[in-house]
Amino acid sequence: MILSINLKKMKRAHICLSFLVLAYVCNQWSRYSIVYLGSVATPKCGHTSVSDACYFDEGKEETPLCPSYKCHKYVIECTRCQQCLEEHDAARKNLQYGTCIDSAEYGVLNSFGYAISFSFCNLIAGRAADVYNRKMIVALAAIAWAVATLAQGLSRNFTELLFVRIFMGAAQAFSTPASYSLIADLFAVENRAFANGIFSLGVYVGGGLSSLSLLLSTCIGWRETSFVISICSFAIGLGTMALTKEPRYANPKVSQAENDITQHELLLSDNEGTRGRGYEAIESSLDENTDELNDSAVNSLDVKKAALKQAARMVFSDSCVCFIFVASGLRFFGGFAIASFLPIFFKRKYPDENVLYGTLNAFVVSVGGALSATLGGWVTDKYSQVFDERVKVWIPAVAFVLGFGPFFVVLFADNFYLSMAALFFEYILAECWFGPVIAIIQNRIPAEARGITISVFLFIASMVGNISPLLIGHLDDGETVKSVRSNLFYLVGLSYVGSAIIFAIAGTRMR
Repeated sequence: MILSINLKKMKRAHICLSFLVLAYVCNQWSRYSIVYLGSVATPKCGHTSVSDACYFDEGKEETPLCPSYKCHKYVIECTRCQQCLEEHDAARKNLQYGTCIDSAEYGVLNSFGYAISFSFCNLIAGRAADVYNRKMIVALAAIAWAVATLAQGLSRNFTELLFVRIFMGAAQAFSTPASYSLIADLFAVENRAFANGIFSLGVYVGGGLSSLSLLLSTCIGWRETSFVISICSFAIGLGTMALTKEPRYANPKVSQAENDITQHELLLSDNEGTRGRGYEAIESSLDENTDELNDSAVNSLDVKKAALKQAARMVFSDSCVCFIFVASGLRFFGGFAIASFLPIFFKRKYPDENVLYGTLNAFVVSVGGALSATLGGWVTDKYSQVFDERVKVWIPAVAFVLGFGPFFVVLFADNFYLSMAALFFEYILAECWFGPVIAIIQNRIPAEARGITISVFLFIASMVGNISPLLIGHLDDGETVKSVRSNLFYLVGLSYVGSAIIFAIAGTRMR
């Protein structure tokens, strides 16, 4: 009978994890779709053409010759360029042209235009995950960002896109803290790094789908692509709401009820029929009572939780966790730079391979990232039991340093296929870290403070990480390969080497 209960728990855990992964996939797909929808190659039009796009110099900025741009300098050339873009349907395929935004505005949308609301709402979301029904938080968040993605497809200018990104950031902030809190309750300590690694597949599968959005946008348009993402997110939100359950054993009252089953079982007869009838009666009673507890006691404000100040003290009194916060923020700094501007790099360096890049990059991000995340969780779980918990920071630290080698090849190779192959190996090496690091936080912080801890982690990571897209957006000259390559080389190098050093220091603080 105990085996039956454990199998039931395991089944529920895996169903819940599956929906959390799917929600995370849609989360990342909608979040990063704007990167690829604005990277669709446009035709070379007129003598003012720069690289594969048509720009018009105006002071220090280069303004896209979108349909709403009013030509007032070099009017003849400007008008011809606009007509050429219109003939090739550039405004339908490319978000930047369709909404008339320049490189600096594009950098804002990919950085703090999203990150400010995301980061501050994360602090609220963490506490909400400690107090309210977490599966409902994830489900409602998915429905909210589905609305935001729909609005993205309806946007006409920078201002409208900025409001969309602010709302999307606020909605998506509530998903991750609740998800990690659920995983900590669903899986035992020795399996958490692997479970976190499975959950982090959402980053890479979602990133792969974002890359495929480039191909989809070329075929059906960037607005229609946004609508497709919105529909998928809405469906996953409803599925999470209907088909998953808040863990019973997250509630101490329910845990006691389940313990009572074990006590009753010891009193049952060895007769198979008697044991079966006794178990059915007890299970029926448990289901009737604990289903009500799931909807009330687990989510009630009367449930005993640590005060916010006490939770904060738990977090910041642990020096290892604090070093992990700093190292992770620096690692996100490089990751966000790659996510936001590597597509721009490939667009400028290999303009004729734009569609092929979207397809291959989807494979690299989804398969390479998924392999790295899964193997990273499995390897660190295994060897942390053989050695100790410090393995969970040492392996990522070494992987970051090794991963920068392939990234150098990505930037400086003169062959498109060699660059893509190097990018695959960069993902294999450098993306193994997230699951093990989250597992350290989950294991070191008491259950009643996990939500707020994850929210602080994501707040710091987001605020530090989003500096890089904003920085590159302002440093980029808007046209040359050399400019975007130099920015990526120095900022990603700083991120990988710096975070490796700080993760190694965090390992020395683990006891």
